[in-house]
Amino acid sequence: YTALFGLIDAILQRTIHLLLSFILLLLVNPRPFYFSSWFGPVGQAAYRAFIAVCAIAPLLYLIFNYQYLTDGRIQYVGDLTQTEIMLGCAFILALLELTSRVTGLALPGVCIAFIVFPFIPNLPGVFSHAGYTLAETLEFQYLTFSGVFGAPLAASANFIILFIIFGAFLERSGLGSFMMDFTTGILGHRRGGAAKVAVVSSALNGMISGS
Repeated sequence: YTALFGLIDAILQRTIHLLLSFILLLLVNPRPFYFSSWFGPVGQAAYRAFIAVCAIAPLLYLIFNYQYLTDGRIQYVGDLTQTEIMLGCAFILALLELTSRVTGLALPGVCIAFIVFPFIPNLPGVFSHAGYTLAETLEFQYLTFSGVFGAPLAASANFIILFIIFGAFLERSGLGSFMMDFTTGILGHRRGGAAKVAVVSSALNGMISGS
């Protein structure tokens, strides 16, 4: 949609992009949590449903209320409602859980350390700060462009997804293999053929992708 019709409202675009990513991950990797041996199949299914609700409900709230969040609410001035605090906590929990399904525990562990950091005031040296409340931290992470919905997610929603879709199309359609076979047939038998094949096939891909 972005490639054909241009950008939509930033918070709406990034939220929809993240929502579709969450749904895809929930469908592709619906594994139980790490202590699954403590519970039976019913407990595992309940946990998976709980994580799915925690991942989807906060993003649906942003989608259906984005006009209020962009026009009617002043960031860092208006207080968060109890609903927004609950949804923010659920969103962070689901984000950490789904991240662990893809990367393991290392990246979520680093994220948890930085999430806990604002709640520990009066640290020594350059880490010293006055401390932040739960509402302030959730607003930063969940309701502004400074946290989860910042520049990395914007780059993913605007540009990276296009190359992922294009690469998948080339692979599944056989066009990528055709361009490699085509250039190999023309230049592969010449001196320095491997380098020439790489250059020409990259140029052919660039003519299609615009990169």
